Amino acid sequence: SKFDLIFIGTETAVGLDLEIEYNSDLYEHSSIERMLGHLVGLLSSAVESPGTPVGRLSYLGTDELLYLQSGLGHRDIGYPVEDTLVSLFAEQVGLSPSSIALVFGDIQLSYAALDEESNRLGHYLLEEYGVVRGEHVGLCLERSEWQVISMLAVLKCGCAYVPIDPLYPSERISYMKRDSSMRVLLDPRVLDNYLSAREQYSIFPVDIDVQAGDLAYIIYTSGSTGEPKGSLVEHRNVVRLLKTDAPLFDFGPSDVWTMFHSYSFDFSVWEIYGALLFGGRVVVVPLAVAQDPEEFSGLLLSEGVTVLNQTPSAFVGLSSRLVEQSVTALPLRYVIFGGEALKPGMLRDWYEQYPGVSLVNMYGITETTVHVTYKEIGAQEIVSGVSNIGRPIPTLGCYVLDASGEFV
Repeated sequence: SKFDLIFIGTETAVGLDLEIEYNSDLYEHSSIERMLGHLVGLLSSAVESPGTPVGRLSYLGTDELLYLQSGLGHRDIGYPVEDTLVSLFAEQVGLSPSSIALVFGDIQLSYAALDEESNRLGHYLLEEYGVVRGEHVGLCLERSEWQVISMLAVLKCGCAYVPIDPLYPSERISYMKRDSSMRVLLDPRVLDNYLSAREQYSIFPVDIDVQAGDLAYIIYTSGSTGEPKGSLVEHRNVVRLLKTDAPLFDFGPSDVWTMFHSYSFDFSVWEIYGALLFGGRVVVVPLAVAQDPEEFSGLLLSEGVTVLNQTPSAFVGLSSRLVEQSVTALPLRYVIFGGEALKPGMLRDWYEQYPGVSLVNMYGITETTVHVTYKEIGAQEIVSGVSNIGRPIPTLGCYVLDASGEFV
């Protein structure tokens, strides 16, 4: 072929004859057939709807359109639709009450202790502040075991927690308090009041019938209008994320997770409940440690972390440190990326040093509950330096559209 691709059209008495000549080093015959089908489809659409703008014309065949309309996913896969974060956590408490659930520095709480402490705090919120199922409770606490305890306490009351990073500017905090219509803000003052009287509150479960459709949390994003925007997420959304009939991961009781991210960033939802709904252990990472790759790498080794969740930019310094140390007994099983675009080329040295650690790129937004797609990163992606966002996770589908909202 003189050129890579040549279209030759000849007008005849009965219509248009079209011939395509192509370079077979560049194109498969099936690709050319599909391209021809698209051209015929585009011309047919133009004839049928001559007043339609070109960008709105469909060029897809029936089979392709049906495939794309299916959502390119696994929406027919089930999950426990009646369960909640509260019921699934209670299940793990019953299975392994003495197993360590939560670690912060020298503090360790078993599943039973975490359950009892969150029950106490839940009773306090009910009795002291009269919180009612369906209301919103703000959390404005520094990183500690109390962040997780407070989340569970709020959920057990049938309420949604609104995590607020105390490092936020005061204007943002004030806006979130007003916008979320929270009943109470659980801050250090409220927590101190509770601690001074905690013994008078029951360790037994809060008598609230939490439903799968109840709100679990409201996490604020930056918003496209300049004002923060609160995303409302129900219990069933998080259950669907983690507990499907066709899991992508083999999380279990022997796994140790880090709560590396701020609880006001939805990656923390995956970190906390990924541990607690499978009987694993979650290690709350102090802010100073999270900001220091050397300190954080030491924590990974000392705590025996097996599931690590990172933004690509955060992983750069950490991976360099661990590769330099040439740790031979690295306990990690998974490194799961999210929050930013991943350039696989940055993982070359890590992959060569630790080929047994699964590298997974996940993509999603707060409104769709943390993750939407899954892509395992291997040698091919690392060598090419190119990665797509993969395929929809079980129970979800994705549509590929152009700027006009048309299938492509």
